[in-house]
Amino acid sequence: MIRAIIVDDEVLAGVGIQSLIDGQEDISVSGVFSLPEEAIEFLKENVVDIVITDIEMADMNGLELIQVVRSENLASGIIILSCHDDFSYAQEAISKGTDSYLLKHNVSREMLVNEIKKVYQKTSDFGMNKVRRASQGTEQKLLAEREIYVVGILRFDTPEYLMADVDRMMLMHLLEKIVSHYEMGTLFAPYNREMFIVYQFRRDMPKGDRQELLYENLSVINKNIRQYINGKIVNGISTESDDLKEMREKYDEAVSAADLCFYDSSKTVFVWRNGNKKPVLNEFSREKLLENNGLEILRDELRDFVRQAYFSQMEVWSLKGQLVPAVSRMVYAVLQEHRFSETLQAKWSAEHLRISAAAQAKNADILQEQLLEVVSQFRQECLADRNQDEFAEVLAYIDENLSDKLSLKELAEKGCMSIPSFSRKFKERMGKTLIQYLNECRIEKAKTLLENKNLSLEQVAEEAGFSNANYLIRVFKKITGQTIGEYRK
Repeated sequence: MIRAIIVDDEVLAGVGIQSLIDGQEDISVSGVFSLPEEAIEFLKENVVDIVITDIEMADMNGLELIQVVRSENLASGIIILSCHDDFSYAQEAISKGTDSYLLKHNVSREMLVNEIKKVYQKTSDFGMNKVRRASQGTEQKLLAEREIYVVGILRFDTPEYLMADVDRMMLMHLLEKIVSHYEMGTLFAPYNREMFIVYQFRRDMPKGDRQELLYENLSVINKNIRQYINGKIVNGISTESDDLKEMREKYDEAVSAADLCFYDSSKTVFVWRNGNKKPVLNEFSREKLLENNGLEILRDELRDFVRQAYFSQMEVWSLKGQLVPAVSRMVYAVLQEHRFSETLQAKWSAEHLRISAAAQAKNADILQEQLLEVVSQFRQECLADRNQDEFAEVLAYIDENLSDKLSLKELAEKGCMSIPSFSRKFKERMGKTLIQYLNECRIEKAKTLLENKNLSLEQVAEEAGFSNANYLIRVFKKITGQTIGEYRK
């Protein structure tokens, strides 16, 4: 006979829990207490196998009760029955020594009875139900030392319209039965569409055997759930730990592992590894974007970085945080380096929101496709703009002959326009007069030449296209705000 007590400061809740257990031939409720202090006094005078307790209570909460029960060896098994589905409560309950954590709004008669039997069987296997023995505390410590823990996330990657038809309570019961029957560990409450299991293994089991058993457990879970849910199940597995205080960290590892399905939607099990060196994204090859194979070069660069990120288990938020801004910077740099029309400049200077929208992609393939789609359109419009620009040939001619004396008449003829028409259209296109444009281009060339301190000012002026050094000095000061001497320092 399994002897249990119930501790809950809500009298009706305590009675309700008792009603779920009443009628079981092998379980007896020895008492229902609204005050933890009364429960402790009862435990000191009577042999009890299982304590079922709430967490939130007035004077002494359930976590404090667990500490007393464990420190004074007052019972062998403890089950938390709580309204809280926040992981921090479950984590602290585990660290204090609870054997199971159930949610009140999810629990059924069958689930609670099975959990009581499972906890009793687990603790009695090691003689823990003999709580009056002086050596019991030592045995409990040895039990903890023999345990290796792994946290596993169960994520249902299933469309909402399919999940809407799923009886979540039935699913919870199914998982509870599987975990209990195969003695995998402890199933904890659902987090929206996720549940997690703390798998437990004996320390003396070889690591290879532990891993093999873990995969067998995952196979059993997935096989059974697939008969119930028409969708994909993703399993995120943490690294091993022998310290219950690390459960929060292990839970976070399991979540990060499950997130790796972003990279490979064909897999269902992802195991976290520590110590991975994360890649750093170099800038994309913007100077090649407008070439014939520019888009293919970008595609390869994207694919290579995503592959490196996957192998290093880079968090998804970090991947998106590098890729999306890098594409935005590439687009902006191409706009700055080429003389496109003001219309194109204005349009794509404001397209960062469209690029940023790619960060909402649900997997790595879609992320790459969306980024490439945006860049492909940008590239096409750049090429079209360059081909349609009636000044494209003139501007290219200026770049190639900047050191020569370029006249307005010569350039107007090059553009097949009259001088008045050329002057007016040039200012509309470039936002400045021809003389202003030529001087700015020549000053940029002069800056490069001035880096070579072996060149005299006369040589720099001649190669940059200025008539003499004095004219270079005046224009340089006007445009840059510096003297040439100050610049060369």
